[in-house]
Amino acid sequence: MTGDIVAMFQCLQRHVDPSLLGKNFDLGLFLQARLCILTRVFHLDGDSCMVPVSDLFNHSEDPTVAWSWDDEGKAMVLSATRAHEPGEELLISYGHRSNVLLFRTYGFTLPPWSEPGWTVLLLGTARPVGLFQDFLPARHQSLVLHLESDIVQTCLVTALNACKDRRRDPEEFLRRICAECMARYEEDSALAPALAGLRLARAADPTSAAWWDHVGEGAGWEEQCLRVKMSEYLCLLAHAEVLDVLAGSLAEDQCLALAAKARKVLVEGFKLLREDLRFSLNVVDGAKDT
Repeated sequence: MTGDIVAMFQCLQRHVDPSLLGKNFDLGLFLQARLCILTRVFHLDGDSCMVPVSDLFNHSEDPTVAWSWDDEGKAMVLSATRAHEPGEELLISYGHRSNVLLFRTYGFTLPPWSEPGWTVLLLGTARPVGLFQDFLPARHQSLVLHLESDIVQTCLVTALNACKDRRRDPEEFLRRICAECMARYEEDSALAPALAGLRLARAADPTSAAWWDHVGEGAGWEEQCLRVKMSEYLCLLAHAEVLDVLAGSLAEDQCLALAAKARKVLVEGFKLLREDLRFSLNVVDGAKDT
């Protein structure tokens, strides 16, 4: 995202009259403005737009106001989904987003027990460049890999098919990505209590991710970072479990429950790849499926 913003800034500098941009137009100001827009924008009628006043609503995983686009009236419509007490806050949903995506876009996280799914974005310094070079054709080596625990993103399917095109093992590709990336979190001393909590939770119930039940709730910036990192780690762990299920070393009922939907899709996709077929996605009820 940062690279795209910088490229846009440079494009404006090259092609727009400086007198229109103003003497104070610099990268810092542009970045600040762009990030402000990202936290306020709505995606309506196939496009992105600003909707004054509507952008003042806070997010909730249990919203009390629904919003939609009225194509006939060319307007955004907000409707209460239940009665409210006088002075009660009206809340909307910013979408089905993990703490990684909420923090990246809006600067806040949810309590981990309310998080609807987990995410990891392999870009920048997080990208295992050597693995991409070893397994992927040159045209895909700059691919940004976006992993989710509850859906399968097209970029992952592209990478797995590309491995097969290069006559490399797509299962080994994903396994090595998970192992290399997970090791960074496991070596992070700040995560040690949370990872220990995760082990305790799974000892009691292998399908549980409730690390927070065994760790005191923190506050401030450190707590936000902990929630984001644990979301990333759990997403990687969920993908590693897919490969263990395929290998027959892990039963489905011992896997993380929150990742069941995407795990089913990936297991079926890998079976297609084993048969030298293409892994493809179809949209089924808003989720990606084979």
